[in-house]
Amino acid sequence: MHFITESELRTTYRKAPFHELTLQPEERLTPEGKQFLIDKKITLIEAQAPENIEAVAEVAELPEFSFYKGWLSCELYEAAILAMNYSVTMSQELLKLEQEVKETLGKDDDRMDPLTETVFEPEVFELEAVHLFSRHGNLLIKLKKIEEFIHFIHGKYPQCQNSLRMINKQLNEFRKQLVGAGQ
Repeated sequence: MHFITESELRTTYRKAPFHELTLQPEERLTPEGKQFLIDKKITLIEAQAPENIEAVAEVAELPEFSFYKGWLSCELYEAAILAMNYSVTMSQELLKLEQEVKETLGKDDDRMDPLTETVFEPEVFELEAVHLFSRHGNLLIKLKKIEEFIHFIHGKYPQCQNSLRMINKQLNEFRKQLVGAGQ
């Protein structure tokens, strides 16, 4: 059992502010840690431990999960179309990312390892007016929507964290390219 203290949270927050914290079944918050989350208005997500190994059926079999997976694919397709205005290479990379989502999201090898960290590093991209009205504004908005949708999927299906982590990391790279390319 690991107890997350206020000191740990402050250190992590100082390095990179975050807006949500996923608490694994083997983790607990100290009262001071809980108060820190309340003070900073950080959303607490409690991951559920499976009752037994058979209870962790492949999520790809669940109809709701298939719907979310299809939705994520469509969002990535739309981002690929928007990326054509910026870079054919980025557009192709988004299409490859969509293919990886279809092939890996929810598969057995995507199971959550209780010893690994949660899906998202505390690197959260905040859209600002300068981003919205840049020539890449539409694509940046689409990437932000995909990121938020990934957070949603992770909240419902934390066992998919490996694939979601990979997708989120690639989206962060795309955003860095767009913001770094000039407005």
